[in-house]
Amino acid sequence: MQIKISGIFSMCTNTELKEDIKDLGQEQTLLKTQIKYLIDDVHDLKEMMKDVIKQQKKLERKMMSREQFFIDSVVEMKETLAAIIKSSGNGKKD
Repeated sequence: MQIKISGIFSMCTNTELKEDIKDLGQEQTLLKTQIKYLIDDVHDLKEMMKDVIKQQKKLERKMMSREQFFIDSVVEMKETLAAIIKSSGNGKKD
């Protein structure tokens, strides 16, 4: 970033100009550092989002597994109940 010195500074002394330029340089350094930190934060957030997506996929698979277990259990209970009814004479009274 280049700084243009215009007629506004003609009233200032060289020492004041040097101080202003020094201050601007320090501000520029601070801004560069803040931008670096922001870029690092964005990178960290991307990594966190990747982890969140992985966790979400794991949970979805786990839920699907539990749903399948529930379905299998219901089917097994239905088959067991059907076998009990069949063995008791199809539920007919004597």
